[in-house]
Order: sequence, then structure tokens, then C-alpha cells
Amino acid sequence: MCIRDRYLSYLEKKLEPSEKEYYESNLKQIKKDLYRTFPALKGFQYNTAGTTDITQLKNILRATVRRNPELGYVQGMNFVLGSLFYHSSEVVAFWVFDILLNYYGAKKIYSVKLVGLHMHTQILDLLIEAVYPDVWVKMVLHLIKE
Repeated sequence: MCIRDRYLSYLEKKLEPSEKEYYESNLKQIKKDLYRTFPALKGFQYNTAGTTDITQLKNILRATVRRNPELGYVQGMNFVLGSLFYHSSEVVAFWVFDILLNYYGAKKIYSVKLVGLHMHTQILDLLIEAVYPDVWVKMVLHLIKE
């Protein structure tokens, strides 16, 4: 099965009755966030006829939820996927994001307790302290970092 067909299989997958409520709550949040995603870009702007880019972004987010039901949709995914989609195709954006989630630890960034986000923030703190000590001192002095 090619990657396009595999992607489409996530969109076309029949939901079990027990999955419907969970999926619908994710879809409701996705719909709220769609028009907040890069509203200045022409393809992402709201109009009554709908836009192809918005529809495709919604598809990518829906497929991501179906592929990663333990994670679901988390605010912020729309911007990362929107950026990927802006520079590639619908299918490529989906699979690149999937690789980031499942092979490079990004799933932890979106976890309920934001474990990955805290870890990456600590790494960034250490890098700033090591590479830019003057900036680090200013951050500490201005209570940007404790």
C-alpha cells in the first residue's frame, strides 16, 4: 500500500461506536482552531464557500487523530501541520508530522502533562546558558528564568 493510500485509509476508517464520542470531541476542537491557523494566508482565510487548504488541513488533523488515538488533537498541532502543509502536499505533511510524533519524540510535547515540552525547554535553557551566558544572565535578572 502506498503512503497516499495509507493516509486515505485513516480518513476513511470506520469508527467503532465506542470511538465516536471521543472522535467527535476532537473534531469539534479541530474545527474551532482551523480558522485561527495562519488567517493572513490566502488559502487559510475563512470564506463562505470554504477553502481547499482549510479542508485539506482538517483532513490532515483528522487523520492524525485516527492514527494516534491515544494522543488525539491538541492545540498547536494545527500550526505545525499548517506549516508543513504550506510547504508540501497534504500527504507529505501528514507523514512528516507522523514521523515527528512517533519517531522523534514530539508526541511527548503534546502529552497531557507536556513532558516533552518541559524537557525541550530545559535543553534550550542549558544551551542558552552554555552558548550565550550574557543572555542567560539577563534572563535570570529579569526573572525570565529562575
